Amino acid sequence: MVKGFKITKEKWVIIEKKDLEKIKIPTTKTIEIEYFVDAGQIDPIYFQKTYYLVPQETGRKAYSLFVEALRLTNKVAIGRVVIKNKEYVVALRPFKKGIAMHILFYMGEIRDIEKLEELQKLVVVSDKELELARALVQKLSESEFNISKFKDRYAEVLKELIEAKAKGKEFEIKEEEKEETKSLMEALKASVEAVGKKKEKK
Repeated sequence: MVKGFKITKEKWVIIEKKDLEKIKIPTTKTIEIEYFVDAGQIDPIYFQKTYYLVPQETGRKAYSLFVEALRLTNKVAIGRVVIKNKEYVVALRPFKKGIAMHILFYMGEIRDIEKLEELQKLVVVSDKELELARALVQKLSESEFNISKFKDRYAEVLKELIEAKAKGKEFEIKEEEKEETKSLMEALKASVEAVGKKKEKK
């Protein structure tokens, strides 16, 4: 297998490993920090994936100082780094005892939501609909984010399926019947009532 860049329909420029090794930029072996911003300044849409950064033995003190400085100022460091022959923009933030490094998308890699055809014909909602929606959000609001409340239900059901097949049994899931609502208002009212009853039982 070789790497190449397509020039025309039948012509490719072949790129050898030794060619890529000639490309040396400052961030090839280091993370180059450009500036710092408040944590809330980065829209989550830019987050691509996350890595944990850990210090080498000789850099523990500098690492600890960096973590505490970010924590104290509530700032996130924005910089660049090369991973597998590609330069990425990264955001470094304090996470528990260490640093989380978020790989960010470049501006050109994110589709402009304003250009989506489906969003060009949005409708205006009524005040009553908005009030019911607000009431539903209030009833479903929690004081803090808690990811432990969520389990991978697909993985759990898949496990049940595997166990059933291993025992030679048939596996079947009964789908819940859902009532069709006639309007958005009815759907909102039904949701608000259902949430209220659920919280009363708890």
